[in-house]
Amino acid sequence: MFIYPIDSSLNILSRFDKKVLKYDLRGEKLKKKKKTPKTFTSMHKINESYSGYMGNYSKDNKIPYNLWLLSKNLEPISNFFKIDKIWESRSHGSYYPFSKYKDKHYYTTPMDYNIYLISNDDVQSKYNFDLNKMEWPKDMDINKITEQERL
Repeated sequence: MFIYPIDSSLNILSRFDKKVLKYDLRGEKLKKKKKTPKTFTSMHKINESYSGYMGNYSKDNKIPYNLWLLSKNLEPISNFFKIDKIWESRSHGSYYPFSKYKDKHYYTTPMDYNIYLISNDDVQSKYNFDLNKMEWPKDMDINKITEQERL
């Protein structure tokens, strides 16, 4: 869900039927349905465009990317962060990758240790952080991690 302040609408993303449902702020009146080009797990409004996050569910082996920049009409402009086959369809729970601070839009991705600045047509690494011993091992095999280790 996200609120679009320009038209004061509550927007709900439906990943299963690839739509954005636009309601009034009370959530009582459906104003519009709009088809999305991908099965996004979350979206973020950036000025007059959008960014969409796939949550490792690409459903498209030819262009399996997690982050998409979209036009105001939800047409793909560019994509970033190729989904490794080992992570395909492995969700990060209730992870929300977008944030906004002082009119700048940011994206973080699990296990990357960077915070990216998003513009209408580009994504740049803005900050990075070092977790030392708490970082995921570089040679880790996700298939060998037990359920307890994942928690």
